[in-house]
Amino acid sequence: MEHVMLAVPDEPRVFRLAHASRATPEIARSSVSTIVNEAVESNRRNHVSGVLFSGNGIFLQWLEGKADDVCGLMSRISVDPRHSQVTVLSAGWTKARRFPRWPMQLADDPAPQGLINAPLGVAPCDVDHAMIAFDRAAERHRVQGPDAGAATVTIARFADSLMTCDAAALPDLPWTAQTDLRTRARVVDEVCAAFADGWQSNTRSSADIAIGLAHLNCLWQRAGRTSRPIKTRHRVAIVVPPGSSEILGAIVKADLLRAAGMPVCIVMEPDAEASFAALGRSAPTSIIVTGPRVGLTGEAARDVAFAERVQARFPDLPVGDRASGPLSD
Repeated sequence: MEHVMLAVPDEPRVFRLAHASRATPEIARSSVSTIVNEAVESNRRNHVSGVLFSGNGIFLQWLEGKADDVCGLMSRISVDPRHSQVTVLSAGWTKARRFPRWPMQLADDPAPQGLINAPLGVAPCDVDHAMIAFDRAAERHRVQGPDAGAATVTIARFADSLMTCDAAALPDLPWTAQTDLRTRARVVDEVCAAFADGWQSNTRSSADIAIGLAHLNCLWQRAGRTSRPIKTRHRVAIVVPPGSSEILGAIVKADLLRAAGMPVCIVMEPDAEASFAALGRSAPTSIIVTGPRVGLTGEAARDVAFAERVQARFPDLPVGDRASGPLSD
């Protein structure tokens, strides 16, 4: 593979690289899925994203991220025995990622026919057909949005890893959630929804989900809590209903509200009267009653009833019942 020197831009940019190769004859579609799954876990750790086309003996891949990470990955790809005649089609810098939600995604359609007929490993390759394929994949990525099927599959895999991993070897948060608070809150919502699906379908026990929630809480704490804002607009009290099985939702809401410029206190007391007394001392301008994100034992209905009691005790304050609904709202 030929080495090309590329000038480094003065301002931070995303490095992108497109390459093509020929798969070895024994590579089956199932093997390609295994390759993609391996790439998802590795790329998430290294903050690399992209898309892979596979078909008729051809691999066509787009990679993007930090230059060192992408080039290091490309060096490993170039010596992978599962393919040959690795050819770099294009490389350089761009202002933004084209596939920010895909650590690696296997495209639904095969590699474009025009590229298949090109003599890989011998310049020039048919770059135009390759770029058209990447353009179409980027448009699908944009139109599908953050809740599309590919992202859901990744979240489901992430949720499973939280329930099965060792506490000393927790998986990384999806890289897009590491720097953006609203994205991180959406990930919590989707992971908790995956937990609930597993419980309702009897494929996961309440013990499995309790472990997953504990690990998810650890990841949120590690990612960094939002500090109290300097300029404030409203004082919000977030109440955890007595006996609630988990408080992750309260923590996430507190960070989102603080990021929006509101001082927040979290009330966690063993009984209703103690909660009411703590609310009176905190003197909030509004109250949110938070419920569990999974609701394994019908806690949601109980928490709605508790919210009604809070409203009756503090009739002049707005009381929000957030036993359900997206945290990122």
